[in-house]
Amino acid sequence: MWKRTRDRIELSLINGENSLLPPDTGEPDAFPLQITPEQDAAFRAIQELLAIPLESFACVRRFGDARELIAHLHSNPLNDHRWAFRGHSNASWNLETSIERLSKEYPNSFRLGAEEYVRQSFKRRAYHYLNYLPAEKDELEWMALMRHHGAPTRLLDWTRSPYVAAFFAVAEAKEDGVSAIWAVDIDTVKDAAIHLLSQNGVIEKPQTGDFSFSDRDVFEQVFLRETEPSIVAPVQPLRTNERITSQQGLFLCANPSIWGFEFGLKQILKSDRERVEAWYVEKRLGEKPFMPERLFKLYIEPQARSALLRELHRMNINYATLFPGLDGFARSLGTNITVSGHEYLFQSEFDSRV
Repeated sequence: MWKRTRDRIELSLINGENSLLPPDTGEPDAFPLQITPEQDAAFRAIQELLAIPLESFACVRRFGDARELIAHLHSNPLNDHRWAFRGHSNASWNLETSIERLSKEYPNSFRLGAEEYVRQSFKRRAYHYLNYLPAEKDELEWMALMRHHGAPTRLLDWTRSPYVAAFFAVAEAKEDGVSAIWAVDIDTVKDAAIHLLSQNGVIEKPQTGDFSFSDRDVFEQVFLRETEPSIVAPVQPLRTNERITSQQGLFLCANPSIWGFEFGLKQILKSDRERVEAWYVEKRLGEKPFMPERLFKLYIEPQARSALLRELHRMNINYATLFPGLDGFARSLGTNITVSGHEYLFQSEFDSRV
């Protein structure tokens, strides 16, 4: 029944229909779908949220000067520990997980039960290639290991370093292309996810402040079962690898929703806005709500690329340090030769007179 409901919902949303109630065509419906007015209203709300661009929840800034961008990253509020960052070499890219992107690129041939197939196949074969493997039930560690080796998952890579994100934004950006850095308040994301899930009976409301979505039982309950509403939450495996450490990495994970990562994040941000507004109504009657900044999108104009890469190199942020090993060093050479003034970067290395 849910499969038919979901298929009709998706078809309705794709076609831009205003209601999920079946049309009166005069023909019998082979698979009658009974939807209450409350459910129809809920689906309309989903449709409305899907139509809202994620940028409408963000503070948007544009930078054509590298030093101005770095100064902004180093200033309040982005210099606080609660922020996570992600760089996109193309500013038009959506926030999508690797498995979500594959499902959109191959909608007609995408395998049913794809995620479970990937997880089980990786688990069965990984011992052929690795000496150390996570425990059987440590699903987050398995997902992180899968992501490390390029398997599609629901984990989306972020970093606690704005400068690492800046590097990934511009390192492979086209010479005339605009890149971007996303920044999100992960403390708020976590709190809003807890609120939505506890409100809907998925988890019990935590009584202490040490609740973690990375906990084995919590991760399984929230992210490996069919749960609603759609959310994303920060997770970090107990054991990390050298690359994650070098990149100061963490993940945002979406629960198994049909709506995708951005929808889950928008639902989180919408819930936070509503809670802030409700607090102002209750505590500060008549006062206009002050909406705190939870999400940033920082556009980087192409003229800032070379200078930004040089500044980041001075901070020792490049492919050689972010991907330890010969492969990372070799990859860094490709970036270096695309930066005007790259002789400056390596003067001390190649000039025997120094």
